[in-house]
Amino acid sequence: MKRLMLRLAPLALLALLVGSGCVVYEHDADAHVTFFWDCNGYDCHSVGVDEVLVQIWDGRRLEAEQYVPGSASGVTVEDFFSGDYDYEIRGLDWQGRLLYFGSGSIYLHSGDNHYDVRLY
Repeated sequence: MKRLMLRLAPLALLALLVGSGCVVYEHDADAHVTFFWDCNGYDCHSVGVDEVLVQIWDGRRLEAEQYVPGSASGVTVEDFFSGDYDYEIRGLDWQGRLLYFGSGSIYLHSGDNHYDVRLY
């Protein structure tokens, strides 16, 4: 009887693991966000902005950081998981000094997301 139980123990363990009902789903990072901005109602380049720094945070961790020319009025950042994020957009002069700033919280859903931001 003891031998039979020892032989059946691995099968019982396997049945428990396979039949546990645990299902794992993997999701791709398929959310993209496009920010459009202006500097207090003006084209940022015309008010001295040389470059714009866009940062996207997931809680305390920096998820994305991108510098774009001051002549740009927007940027698309890709490959996020759906969820809540914070952003900061900074308009910098040629020496890297802060001229304009905007920040906020957003929710990114799967696919394309668009936000308009006024920098002050």
